[in-house]
Amino acid sequence: MIVENRKKIKVFLSKTSTDIEPYRATLSNVLRKAELDVVHPPQTEMNEIDSDQNQIRNLIRQAQCSIHILGNRYDVVKNAKQPLSYSELQFREAQKYHNETNENFKIFIWQPSSFSNSGMDSKQEQFVTSLKNNILQNITLSYHESPVNLVEDITTIMTLENAGNANVNETDIFFIYSELDEEPATAVLDLLNDVAKIEKFALSQNAPTDQTNFIVEQVKMSKLAVVFFKWSGDWALPFVQQLWKLVGGASSLTEILLIGDSNQESNQNKKINAPKVTSLLVAEELIPLEIKVQFDKINQNSQSV
Repeated sequence: MIVENRKKIKVFLSKTSTDIEPYRATLSNVLRKAELDVVHPPQTEMNEIDSDQNQIRNLIRQAQCSIHILGNRYDVVKNAKQPLSYSELQFREAQKYHNETNENFKIFIWQPSSFSNSGMDSKQEQFVTSLKNNILQNITLSYHESPVNLVEDITTIMTLENAGNANVNETDIFFIYSELDEEPATAVLDLLNDVAKIEKFALSQNAPTDQTNFIVEQVKMSKLAVVFFKWSGDWALPFVQQLWKLVGGASSLTEILLIGDSNQESNQNKKINAPKVTSLLVAEELIPLEIKVQFDKINQNSQSV
């Protein structure tokens, strides 16, 4: 999937704990080189919590999204009525604005991989655990070590948001496949059409227009997104990896099933391990049955909630 015609994106970049300041400085430079419009509170010590909070609130409301960087230190704000770090203060303000705008405002949480497995003070650990346990749609958690990879994800997701809504339909299963697999895909669909409402999409590598926005919006309107492959495994795996990021990653409301024909030797390593993604290789004749099993699980889970 290729996203073109990028619009100027305004980003709130959070103040960070002292241990991760170098990452923030580097990220700020990368954001500007990518031609994103960055607003941020100063990285200097502040003393008046009320005025600081008002400044942060105003900056966040100027932006389309916010980036919050997680280090290992909690760094409590001075003169605060309760022990609260700037990281938590800023995230609370972003989350409040996110809720007020019906989730149109997006939040990106970045915990560089070198910090995710190292020593963390207890208060920061509680805060980070709380964040991870409350990931909602339009909140994206990233462990990229490279800020360049992070900015690429942010730009892609935000550009897609700026593109507007696609013409999509509410459905049970959104079945995606490469035009190289047209014949086996049709055979699978013939056996599924009687058990669920299905929207299908054959992805062409030579399509005249970019279909990214349509695919992402249709996934969000579906109970289950199925990416099928027989001969096109080399396409399917990176496609799902990018699609997973664009629909919200672990916060997505739609499950993704990556399913391929195990009879093809070249497919043996075509799997992905990610929250909200099930990756399976089964015999071609069992693929319709396995899709139905996964769809039935989703229905059962939704009925039990």
